[in-house]
Amino acid sequence: MIFSHLTRPPPPGYTRGMRIIQSVGAVYAAHLSNPQSDIGHYLPFLREHGKGNILEIGVRGGASTAAFLLGLDVNGGHLYSVDTEDCRVFAPHANWSFLQANSRDHETVFAFVPAELDVLFIDGDHSREGYTNDLHTYSKIVRPGGLILSHDIDTSSNPNYTIENGYPEAPSEAIREEYFKFAVDNRYEHYQLPGKIGMGVIVKE
Repeated sequence: MIFSHLTRPPPPGYTRGMRIIQSVGAVYAAHLSNPQSDIGHYLPFLREHGKGNILEIGVRGGASTAAFLLGLDVNGGHLYSVDTEDCRVFAPHANWSFLQANSRDHETVFAFVPAELDVLFIDGDHSREGYTNDLHTYSKIVRPGGLILSHDIDTSSNPNYTIENGYPEAPSEAIREEYFKFAVDNRYEHYQLPGKIGMGVIVKE
């Protein structure tokens, strides 16, 4: 995963492939206070629901990772993060395991995570195919009553920045379509959190 979202800049001094060990609290605070961050609006929600076994697909600069870890410090549990890039931006943390892999490598990812999840957070491959792979594959191991969280389900705040408009690392307009189709087809309770780019919340029944 590359630092490519225009509204989510890399940490100061970052160059591709470079690892920077940062403070969990500092990363959380920086994104929370940055009005240009496309995930800052959602960090308190992620922190509140940081409990139990969590699979995070897509780490990037570690904003969602930091939010989950702060929640786990209080609530208990473990965060399992997967990204195609080496995103170990934090020092070793007792509640965090990181796997550098493609989430389409199902055998590797299933061997890495526990048999049951409390939370699935999807913010990885933003193409239709990548998103549906993550959603349909890993939602199967979310427990009844667990949460399936999808970032980037609403591109209306920046409609020109999409895969369809020539930005290969941007969200696809199809993510919203696939998110709602999945929720409706399975008759799952779901809602959208207010904020940039959209965060969909599905309660698995």
